[in-house]
Amino acid sequence: PSSGYGAYTVSGSGTLVYRSAPSLEGRALTWVTRDGLETPVPLTPRAFSTPRVSPDGTRLAFAVAASGRRDIWTYEVGTQTLVRLTHEGDNKAPTWSRDGRRLAFSSTRDGSPAIWLQPADGSGPPEAIVSGEEVIVPASWSPDGRTLVYVHEGAGNAGSRSAVIEVSGDRRPQQLFPDETRGPAVSPDGRWIAFTATDSRFVEVVVSAFPSSGTRHQI
Repeated sequence: PSSGYGAYTVSGSGTLVYRSAPSLEGRALTWVTRDGLETPVPLTPRAFSTPRVSPDGTRLAFAVAASGRRDIWTYEVGTQTLVRLTHEGDNKAPTWSRDGRRLAFSSTRDGSPAIWLQPADGSGPPEAIVSGEEVIVPASWSPDGRTLVYVHEGAGNAGSRSAVIEVSGDRRPQQLFPDETRGPAVSPDGRWIAFTATDSRFVEVVVSAFPSSGTRHQI
């Protein structure tokens, strides 16, 4: 659905050979140290995706697929408490605010792609902050928690575009770069933004000034 890619071929006699998409069921979350030591998270295996660690390292946020849709859950490491935050629509890509109090996530609960914002402890209802015709996914917050960088996942040959919105301001989306970019991440001090950029041959990691983009430095 996201790329239109299909792994199949047909012989001259009409025999179809294809590869099915792998199932997400039975996935397990695992802590991995820098030297490769793995420690499983004590959760029942299920269709996990997009796990994210909170800024203070005490909680996880992730999406779980079931019955044809996904929901956002949080898990408190110390108490092993599991909390479900969403109950409608298809939800994915939870992204912690820098203070750990809020989660931005992508959802289609109103029938169209949008980014929603919700207290991470579930104490308040979700709020749509930006919507669009394409799939839009939150990517990174500014250190002061006022600005959210997100990605338009373009269909077909449209490519992906990075944009920014002032969550605590007028909430007018502004495109960051004119060309295809993915995976934007704001630096801890808020002065830089790193992303992947695609030219005709390669995908490269690039750094630029933030919030006003300037000279690019290829990493």
